[in-house]
Amino acid sequence: MVNAALTVALGERILRRLNVGSWGALSALGLLASAPHFWALSLIAEVYTLHTALMAAIILALLRWSEEPTSRRLAAVAFLLGISAGNHAATFLLVPGVVWYVLTRAPRRVLAPRALLSVSAALLAGLSVYVYLPLRYAGAANFNYAGFYDASGTFV
Repeated sequence: MVNAALTVALGERILRRLNVGSWGALSALGLLASAPHFWALSLIAEVYTLHTALMAAIILALLRWSEEPTSRRLAAVAFLLGISAGNHAATFLLVPGVVWYVLTRAPRRVLAPRALLSVSAALLAGLSVYVYLPLRYAGAANFNYAGFYDASGTFV
């Protein structure tokens, strides 16, 4: 429920930055908060409401970056993209829109070597969650407490 509330709160911030009127924002956020599917997914421990919160954070970070296009703010967007991709692979569907938005707002600043370096480093830092499981497996962590597969492929 915390992630669902965070999604609604970030949605309010997004709508405020887009200068949506009070009634429009209340209607949109009210529909989101009371949607049966959104509410049902907020009550279970799954990746979906965290994913919606991270997507809202990405959109908010993009809007903040477009107000003042600095490499640090763009790196924050890239880091959030990496973290969100580690949570849910559907984030990769958001990437073309993010790239288009960034390239149409300030192409010279984005393509500067310093900006590319900071964005790449932040994206890799966000994607580093993908390194966790192989490292844990290399440490001989016991993931399956019910049993394991031996060398012949038989479950013991």
